[in-house]
Amino acid sequence: MIMQEKLVIVPKKTTGGHKAGMIAFFVLTCLCLVLSMFVSPVMFLVPTIIFGVIWYLFAFRSEVEYEYTYYDGDLRFAKIRNKAKRKKIAYLSMDDVLTIAPKGDRSIYKYENDRSVTVKNIASGNAGAKLYGVNSIPATVLVDQEGTIVARNLRGDAIKSKLNELLK
Repeated sequence: MIMQEKLVIVPKKTTGGHKAGMIAFFVLTCLCLVLSMFVSPVMFLVPTIIFGVIWYLFAFRSEVEYEYTYYDGDLRFAKIRNKAKRKKIAYLSMDDVLTIAPKGDRSIYKYENDRSVTVKNIASGNAGAKLYGVNSIPATVLVDQEGTIVARNLRGDAIKSKLNELLK
């Protein structure tokens, strides 16, 4: 049996507030720099340095990525900060998974109220992200009880019939 690893890294979408903060601190840094050159070097040099450091942190030290790895029947999730610090978020054994579906997928509605089914939401927070190596949204990955992927990208009635077939 050949084991394959599937690795997907999804960058977190930059919000408008983050972009606005980055621009604001850049403008404040430039303004204080100009004022320190022409008005008062002593009074505006410290704010220039402070605003410059904050701008640097906003611009270059606030990257977040999410890593999704499928290997040997296990699905692992990690959060990567600034391409350097990796933190494990979750680990799922595919033996315990009935289905993986994107947020808002109504094809699995009847299982949402089933108390015997545990729902775990592990998402990057980016609604358009290509989670789990999926190329289109909505998308599904159905896994049997042995952890084998039995179907991918089923839509509408096809997913319902496949779930009923697997649950018999």
